[in-house]
Amino acid sequence: MFDKRRLGLARRSVLAAAVLLGLWPRPILAGPGPLGVGIIAGEPTGLCAKTALAGGGFAAAAAAWSFRDGGAVHLHADYLRHCDLAEVARARLHPDAPRFRPTVHYGLGVGLRAGDEDRLSARLPFGLTGHAPTAPVDFFLELVPLLDLAPETRLDLNAAVGFRYYL
Repeated sequence: MFDKRRLGLARRSVLAAAVLLGLWPRPILAGPGPLGVGIIAGEPTGLCAKTALAGGGFAAAAAAWSFRDGGAVHLHADYLRHCDLAEVARARLHPDAPRFRPTVHYGLGVGLRAGDEDRLSARLPFGLTGHAPTAPVDFFLELVPLLDLAPETRLDLNAAVGFRYYL
């Protein structure tokens, strides 16, 4: 199922992610929001997390599996901004509309795919996030154009759906 080369790449990827999280500036992570953890499904498929940052943005990340080209470990981290569609609707329609709280999210990030062909990519995520009104849960749908930077420059696309439960 796994050959030694892929297993070694997976170990190096997990180690690199752990080192990056350990070096992440603490004041940035000390944001006002809770941590959401959940599942991302599509390309890639795996575990995801999101938290609010000081200053109004969000950090989102995933540790997942890419099924393309024989499969590979996929890690990514994104900085996201939100546009609250419910706030826009309330201002234009009625104070009680809508209750589901949809938001548009967009941002910039970096991705690493470690498999037969390792790839480092710039990510431009955008999509929709729905916040449940009575539960600490959100659901999302996103498209992510990728600009592979190494080993060669090329364009690619990821697409996924998922949910997160906020602790």
